[in-house]
Amino acid sequence: MLKIESRNEGNALVLTLHGRLDTNSAQKLEKVIEAELPGTDELILECRDLSYISSFGIRVILEAEEILDKEGAVSMKHCSEEVRKVLDITGLISILNVSGDQDVGK
Repeated sequence: MLKIESRNEGNALVLTLHGRLDTNSAQKLEKVIEAELPGTDELILECRDLSYISSFGIRVILEAEEILDKEGAVSMKHCSEEVRKVLDITGLISILNVSGDQDVGK
């Protein structure tokens, strides 16, 4: 199950993700992004409480990156080691701005 909290910070849309971003919940994230992304320059995914990400979740994030590619960026903040491993294996870590708790202060 995925819980999404949404807020705007300037021209950025910040989505705080809690739970699992998987086959069953990716569509929920997709709907939130489709509804709230227009008019923003950046999408920040706060992932401190994201315990799992599947290929379906990755697809939704890549679609948001494509939308913002010309005018903005997607960032994933405070990713757990497990989520970072998936992003590294898929190559997303080199496309997106990804940070984990261990990166704070660097």
